[in-house]
Amino acid sequence: MAKDGKKSASEACETTVASKKIGSIGRLTFLLGVGALSAYVWARGSDRLPSTTCPAGFPNPSVKILSIDPFIAHITDFISPSERTYLMDLGSPLLAPSTIVDETGKQASGSSYRTSSTAFLPFSDPCVDRITRRAADFQGFMRFEDMNIQITAYQPGQQYKRHYDWLSHPPHSSTRNTISTFFAILHATCSDCGTEFPLINTTARPQYDKRWCEVIDCDKPVLTTRNVEGSALFWINLDAEGRGRQDTLHAGLPANGGEKIGLNIWTDCEVGEIWDRGMYGGSLKPPVLGTKE
Repeated sequence: MAKDGKKSASEACETTVASKKIGSIGRLTFLLGVGALSAYVWARGSDRLPSTTCPAGFPNPSVKILSIDPFIAHITDFISPSERTYLMDLGSPLLAPSTIVDETGKQASGSSYRTSSTAFLPFSDPCVDRITRRAADFQGFMRFEDMNIQITAYQPGQQYKRHYDWLSHPPHSSTRNTISTFFAILHATCSDCGTEFPLINTTARPQYDKRWCEVIDCDKPVLTTRNVEGSALFWINLDAEGRGRQDTLHAGLPANGGEKIGLNIWTDCEVGEIWDRGMYGGSLKPPVLGTKE
């Protein structure tokens, strides 16, 4: 980390998953520290929350592909209004200042680099379970246990500067990394406070169809999403070899004049599994087709 507390984009990749599971207790301890790890373990299996009934949620999602390479999609109506209200009520009392981890493995909160508040949500909750499985199914039936769900709240002026959701050097020789990210909008009253991908050019989109301006900021030269409540942004963080993609650099822009409450859903997997599962077309060459005489 730079002396002024700010990080470059290359340094940011070490901090992105500061408060989420990476696949082993050793790696979690490295990323979270003992105190945060305890909170995470509680969230994974807690039954201490009051017994609640998950409201009926029948979203009717539609998908728009924002970018093929890297793959980035906008999902309208990913979370229903009743589910959004429920999740905010569930997560609000659990929120704590967001943390980052520097290149030495030290955990810190109160950084100007990431000023939001976050909380992992308990997997034992029926709504959390339902939405996480929805995200798993969207990706082609990914394993539920490889996913993590976290609510994040931005008060006026708060932000998360440019960063990656993958690790450049997974600690303790781990072979797991974050293959994908969902970021859903539960509530937003701020302006000019979407998610920005500074390396993705979208200037031509509105020239072909003005409807793009409903989900992206057409006044920006780079991909910047609008905060459509209930919608989610989905993207792939790794390439076919399991390496982090530099072009997935992104930022949560400052919440100007209002607040923003979002939902992160991360999927981790073994790097080798990316190839084995055929996520990029599989390991077999296409069959040789015969020709007609």
